[in-house]
Amino acid sequence: MYYDLYDCGQYDGRYRAAELMVMLGIRHRQQIEHYSDVGILYQKRYTFVRVEDGNASELAYEWDRVTQVLKGCGHDLGRIPIVVSRDKRKRR
Repeated sequence: MYYDLYDCGQYDGRYRAAELMVMLGIRHRQQIEHYSDVGILYQKRYTFVRVEDGNASELAYEWDRVTQVLKGCGHDLGRIPIVVSRDKRKRR
């Protein structure tokens, strides 16, 4: 998850929550989420704007599309094993 940081209304850059925590001395990640959701200023000068990850929505769409095709073919999705390889050599 990324956030656009504005300092007194001026765009400063795009950062991860962990980076903002270090830069601004924020102790809890939830603070960034809260300030972004509510739209209030942090320390009366910083604004956080959550940036939606377009890739995540594409993956969700692809997942829905594929599962609908499988359901349409009569497959019981509850019986399909999903395996995550822990061996890095086998990853593609």
